Amino acid sequence: MTRGLHLHVGLPKCGSTAIQRVLAERRRALRDRGVDYPRLIDRPIGNLTPYVLAQRPAETQSLFRMNNPRVDLAATGDALRAALDGSGAPQMILSSEALSHPLYPVRLDWMFARFDEVQVHLFLRPRPDWVLSHFSQRIRTGGFQGDLDALVNAEDTSDGLRRMLRYSDHVAFWERCAGPGTVRLHFLGERFGPPARQFLDAIGCADLAGETGQLRANEGLTAFELCVLSHLPRRDQRGFLAKSHKVRAIAARFDPAPGAALLTDALRQRIEDMTGDDTARLLAMQDRITAGDMAPATPDARPQTSFGDLTASAAFADCVAALKAEGLWQPP
Repeated sequence: MTRGLHLHVGLPKCGSTAIQRVLAERRRALRDRGVDYPRLIDRPIGNLTPYVLAQRPAETQSLFRMNNPRVDLAATGDALRAALDGSGAPQMILSSEALSHPLYPVRLDWMFARFDEVQVHLFLRPRPDWVLSHFSQRIRTGGFQGDLDALVNAEDTSDGLRRMLRYSDHVAFWERCAGPGTVRLHFLGERFGPPARQFLDAIGCADLAGETGQLRANEGLTAFELCVLSHLPRRDQRGFLAKSHKVRAIAARFDPAPGAALLTDALRQRIEDMTGDDTARLLAMQDRITAGDMAPATPDARPQTSFGDLTASAAFADCVAALKAEGLWQPP
């Protein structure tokens, strides 16, 4: 029997949660088609994520351990090998956007050797949209305090952003790992469809997609909600996460401009400048994603704002007063 592996590697902030949720929900139907999505963790996140994080330094595992206290990272290698050896399906899916972290590459050659064919699925999106989604996630999880401009320009983050946004380097890396022609590119854009549908179509199971719209957990926060969360006093990340949902709900009541955009024209240009000639390199490597996909011609017509504008507003002062009355805005 010929064995094939479909390896979903992200990028992060490119629909991974939606893909992994659908794969978990369709696990039995996929198995009936000869496609195994092994249950390596009892949550709808990437089934390969525990193994990937186990290869990283301990100080980078804190958030995962906080959210998954019953997972023994030390045992993930044995669990993965058991799943690989015990599966009788001709096709297997393994997924983790953590594989695409530029600072923590993971060697998978031992795993690739167990399959006759390997296809790597790499999802991309317009870079400014990726940065905004990344920023929102960092704020939402308490991992960053500051505005979007600070994230883009900070010395300790800009190099990591630049590496993540060099899309052609990701393609080249995975072709070195899995072999030439093994990378299938997907894209978050209007003409490509929902990410989960793209993935299921690529593995020959498009009819299992069903309704695969965006998940609520991954919808973007408004500029005002992000601003309030960024300025929220906190002692530690755990304490921040414990009250962040209540804070968001209160902030939404005072939001003076729910449709305002944090991505200014200047920031968009700065993000594009970070990657130099990478778009040209990516376009030369493949013919699925076009220049128009990478840089949509339609400008963002929403009013632009900044954390500076928002914190100076009466709405921000009123929101802080309400949070203090609820005991949610307290000095650390």
